[in-house]
Amino acid sequence: MSSFIGSSKEHDLVLNIGSGSVYGAIVEFQKSAPPKILFTHESRLPLKSNVAADNLISHMLDALHSVVIGLGRQHKKRIRRAHVVLASPWFSSFSKVLSIKEQSPFVVTDKTIEKLAVEHINSVSKDVIASSSSIIEKALSDIRLNGYETKEPYGKSAKTLDVSVYASAAPKETNKKIESKIYQVIHPGSISFHTFPFVAWNVLRSLFAPKDDFIFVNIGGELSDVFIVRRNSIRAFASFPIGRNHLTRKAALHFETQPELASTIVNLYTNDTAETALREKIKTLVNAFGEEWNHGFLRAIKEMEATQDYFLPQRAFFVSTPNTSVIFCDIIGKQIPNVTPLSRENLSQFVGFDSGESPSVPIILEAIYINGHFSEIETVYKQEQTPVK
Repeated sequence: MSSFIGSSKEHDLVLNIGSGSVYGAIVEFQKSAPPKILFTHESRLPLKSNVAADNLISHMLDALHSVVIGLGRQHKKRIRRAHVVLASPWFSSFSKVLSIKEQSPFVVTDKTIEKLAVEHINSVSKDVIASSSSIIEKALSDIRLNGYETKEPYGKSAKTLDVSVYASAAPKETNKKIESKIYQVIHPGSISFHTFPFVAWNVLRSLFAPKDDFIFVNIGGELSDVFIVRRNSIRAFASFPIGRNHLTRKAALHFETQPELASTIVNLYTNDTAETALREKIKTLVNAFGEEWNHGFLRAIKEMEATQDYFLPQRAFFVSTPNTSVIFCDIIGKQIPNVTPLSRENLSQFVGFDSGESPSVPIILEAIYINGHFSEIETVYKQEQTPVK
């Protein structure tokens, strides 16, 4: 991974916008040094019994405003850039394997691959424009000649060429509202948008270098995102409407209490500090929730399998909150044998933060991603060959 390239320390605003909360951080970037998270602030969206789309946008923007104000009060220095990382439901993604098959060998050039990618991106863009969205990211990966992977395809002859293409998009209107909320409080030199699956994919393959195919799961407040990586490429993405908040709602309903207190009850269970009788009651709720979540998970997997030809990977990485990580490790483990929760512990060597701060895992991943300048590279091939200037 290339380190941050700059002449001095720079302070950026990093925001993670999900379905259950907005989490922000002021991150210090410096050449030849890991990123340092200086301040963090989180604002959770109201935990309602029913979540309407219009209300979700309004609550998200209110939470965003609260986070930016909170960080602005803590940090008085100039903010160079703002990075907005979107999780579901704030983006959509597209992935496809593009192919050329000829009877006679042809020479592969950069224009050959570029033409394939441009045709697909243009096709995606038409759908995106029709839905009033804009492309956020695009990447090429897993370039294969005659079925064999190569990182140096140009100038070689082949009868078949396969290239994996990934793109993401987000509604223009929502992005404009997000920008407006940021500019109401601070005035960064630029605001860039990213998506969390793209961030996680880049960081995972750079830090953990998994040789086998894997599944990544991001468990949000209201939604869970799932993507499958095959041959080092994002091949499929799906989201289903069951997140951490569903467990809290079950506990609130069962114990006839408010969601805030229900969350505390769940924490007693995960910290193994609940009395035996209470623990058994919560365990029953957790088991019921686990069955519901797994049903949604398997349905999402089947949807992805319908468009792809592969076996279910036997390794999974996932992100959740520390208090629910143990629960989801057990739940996902019922379907996939090798499960790795991403945590502050296994990521701390790649990022710094003060002892008084406990940054979320998504913010840590995003700081690592930005520090590597992944966001400024359009193709994985170029990323592996040419450092960003």
